[in-house]
Amino acid sequence: MLRPPHALLRHAPIVALLLALVVSSGAPNVGAAPAAVAAAVVAAAASPDAALRRALDRLRAETPGAVEAVVADDGRHVATIRGALTPPGPEAPRVVADRFLSRHASLYGGRADLSDLRLENSQASPTGRHLRYRQTWRGLSVFDAGVDVHLSTAGAVFLVHNRFVPGLALDTTATFTAVEAGRRARDRFAHAGRPGAGQAGVTTVALAELGIAGGGDPASATGSVAGSVAASAPPRLAWRIVLRSNEPAGAREYLIDARTGAVVRDRDLVVDGHLTGSGRVFDPNPVAYLGDPTLRDNNDADGPTFAPAYLEVALPGLSRMYWDRFGPVTLSGPYVRITDLIESPFLANVTSPDGRFLFTRDQDGFEAVMAYFHIDRTQRYIQSLGFTAVNNRAIRVDPHGLRGVQNAHYVGFPPGGGWIAFGTGGVDLAEDADVVWHEYGHAMQDNQNPGAYTFLGEIGAQGEGFGDYWASVNTVLTNPALPDPECIGEWAFEGVCLRRTDGAKHYPEDIEGEVHADGEIWSALLRDIALATGPDVANTIILESHFLAPMFPRFCAGAAALRDADDTLYGGAHRDAVTSAAAERGIAADLAPTGIAATPGGSTGDLVRFTITNRGPCGAGAVSASVRQVVPATGSEVEVATVAVDPLAARGSVETTLSLPGIPGATYLYRVVVDPAGAEAETNESNNILDSAEIAPAP
Repeated sequence: MLRPPHALLRHAPIVALLLALVVSSGAPNVGAAPAAVAAAVVAAAASPDAALRRALDRLRAETPGAVEAVVADDGRHVATIRGALTPPGPEAPRVVADRFLSRHASLYGGRADLSDLRLENSQASPTGRHLRYRQTWRGLSVFDAGVDVHLSTAGAVFLVHNRFVPGLALDTTATFTAVEAGRRARDRFAHAGRPGAGQAGVTTVALAELGIAGGGDPASATGSVAGSVAASAPPRLAWRIVLRSNEPAGAREYLIDARTGAVVRDRDLVVDGHLTGSGRVFDPNPVAYLGDPTLRDNNDADGPTFAPAYLEVALPGLSRMYWDRFGPVTLSGPYVRITDLIESPFLANVTSPDGRFLFTRDQDGFEAVMAYFHIDRTQRYIQSLGFTAVNNRAIRVDPHGLRGVQNAHYVGFPPGGGWIAFGTGGVDLAEDADVVWHEYGHAMQDNQNPGAYTFLGEIGAQGEGFGDYWASVNTVLTNPALPDPECIGEWAFEGVCLRRTDGAKHYPEDIEGEVHADGEIWSALLRDIALATGPDVANTIILESHFLAPMFPRFCAGAAALRDADDTLYGGAHRDAVTSAAAERGIAADLAPTGIAATPGGSTGDLVRFTITNRGPCGAGAVSASVRQVVPATGSEVEVATVAVDPLAARGSVETTLSLPGIPGATYLYRVVVDPAGAEAETNESNNILDSAEIAPAP
């Protein structure tokens, strides 16, 4: 299947809130205690307006600890807030979340009576409960807009993501009917130029919903955290049309302007595995298990060379065909349901009179067993980590779909509850467990955070990267003695790695604008975390991060979700591993002092000016700087002031001015050291120190 067109993402940072400033100074003598002095801070981007500042001050006054806020593009509402936002308690999560949203409605732009929010989804994880509220307007859904509220196991709100579209004022009378919108979507599909478009086939309207399109294409936005949904386009009345097609098999979503008929958005709900080739069970595949890259498919023929790679395994959870009591045994269990009737070619489902499914690779039943075994086993592993709501369902899987095309995909419709299909031709793709795990990785993400990872750009790259990582780490978990688990799909591609998870790609210069290629940045980041913490801890952090990520996360937001997951699960015990892995791949801040100037002032004190700049693509957390007086002749270096600013946006800067007593009779200079404790992992750690020109003694 063709790759999506290359499209490099533009960089446009979200405005970060810069409120907290602490400055201290002291006498120039060694060992002297610091004292408070004045300072001025100027953000490089627009500041939050006065109403938002008051709302945040009110929140901060009510919370027991620090509050970190990121301001949306409009400067009037927050995009993200994190911290101890409410005290712990025994009340139901819905009650706590509703009360918080009602009391602080001005932070996100909604109504205090919550009449413009509807609880859409509530999921549990080891860190607590995750609630997604859908925004509504006069009873209509505002597509992709709303608020996510995350509560700890102690019942405290600790993270809120805002996608609310404020200030709606729209007529809800549609000029175009649902039938006309469906026809417009079909026309768009038929002439889109994608593989299979325009061919004979059946396209049906699976969903037609009238609502509000709150903004532009999320995949075209940039920044470390998504801001207001309305930032890139005005809201409009729209039909949400989801088409199911059998030629090619899949589902596609269209937002059609209900007044003009224009296509507002076109989104493919198929998460394409992009694998060319095809796959008792192999574990994970014969090339990896036998260490023989010369194995070939030979038109799906079995032979003695494959015999040592076959393993007989237990298949727990199987059921009988009729009410689980009568008839033959099927490959249907609590976590996976094999059916060859989702996509063409339509084959008879595999059954067994006694529960034995002992096929070889030249028989269609072999791929069905491969899919069942590897999905069932990885779901049981997920639950062993403490997760009971990560795709904990009987997912439908077609082991011979896609019209026989050499590919595999997850189709995310309905959101969070889609299906998986594997193609044939060459190596049947379900013969390679790497492919099975990769596609199940898409299903996991979509089930945890419905629709969030189904886009192009960095959003989709996180989906592809996680799928590759999940394949690689499952090989490590189930076959630790096998070499080179970083090679993905070596049987599907007959001895050649489709992709690797140990590459050296770096963000943003290695971005190609193609989700599978760019996913290698993300898979390598996740692998680095696993190497540092061990796979079980890493997988727990990574899976939890999917709950905590905002809708349509970019790389920076994904990295922030990993950090938030470790903070919540482990109290930040693995923060260095998580943030260093991200920084190593270029997904971090880059803090540096710039423009230092020291003007001697005699009895009135020296005037010291400098700017703290974040040159990185991601926002920084708490930014600190140490200001020191250095006497080159003696090597004396004494801290005389510290500056702390809450958080610094990507490409943002803060200018500081200090008045400090000089050192009479000495030649000295001022040195600014940003992040002296090394608390912030950065893409470049070598540019954190800057010296002023020397100040000579007054004549």
